[in-house]
Amino acid sequence: MTVTTIVGFKAINILATLLVPILAVVTFLFAKSALSTQGFTEILAIEREATITTGQGISAIVGAIIIGAIILPDITRFVRHWTGAIYTSIIAYIIVQLAVMGSAALAGAVSGSTDILGIMLDLNLGIGAFLIVIGSSWVLNSLNLYSAILGTKATFPKLNSTWLAIGLGAAGVIAALMNLLDNFIPFLIFLSDIFIPVAGVIIIDALLMRRSDYHIETLTGNRSFNWPGLMAWAIGAGFALMISNGVIPSPTGITSIDAIILAGLVYMALSWGVQKRQSI
Repeated sequence: MTVTTIVGFKAINILATLLVPILAVVTFLFAKSALSTQGFTEILAIEREATITTGQGISAIVGAIIIGAIILPDITRFVRHWTGAIYTSIIAYIIVQLAVMGSAALAGAVSGSTDILGIMLDLNLGIGAFLIVIGSSWVLNSLNLYSAILGTKATFPKLNSTWLAIGLGAAGVIAALMNLLDNFIPFLIFLSDIFIPVAGVIIIDALLMRRSDYHIETLTGNRSFNWPGLMAWAIGAGFALMISNGVIPSPTGITSIDAIILAGLVYMALSWGVQKRQSI
């Protein structure tokens, strides 16, 4: 995965192009196998005991896709026109993501298991499970490493990209050895708590505070460090973590929404304060 990232985005693109048809076929077989066992109405009628709240479920789903949403600009910067980013978001998150998660939900409801690999083996999709585990992990982790390199280089431009890829790749290996999948849902909720406040900062920054700066011509003039944004993110993330750990109640019942709103409001207040001092 690290070597693929070092080779560059073209290598990642080739891998993804080869993997997408496989993922589409396995997703179709997943849903077909589940529906051949029970009808759709029967699956919907299956009663399950709730193990997490609705807010925790939303945070878990957000945590599963938030990293992809954050690194999307690193990928869509290669499209010929800005509308390509919109098409990519709609197709990836609203259509494909919904189809994949719906297929997995059907199979999970039929089997009564939450272990996706175990479900695939029960449905005689062992080869598909193997290809998905290897292929999707390869592509996803290469993309994550690629984005991590870009983000680190933006802050520390003098670092060598190759050595940076090797160092971050080694850090990823160490993280993989920590068996995070043993606590997957709490891990997804943790990712949501940590990263979702970034959305609140970006929304306010792009729509209210610095709309004119979001153009390729103005990138070189941007400040390298946004202290109000960093502080707003830290406050939003800390607030979300306290809610998830039961220290304080959630105002809306959904931690992700709480974090976005708080981080956005804090960033707006801090940015206005900075602008007011600069104008004096």
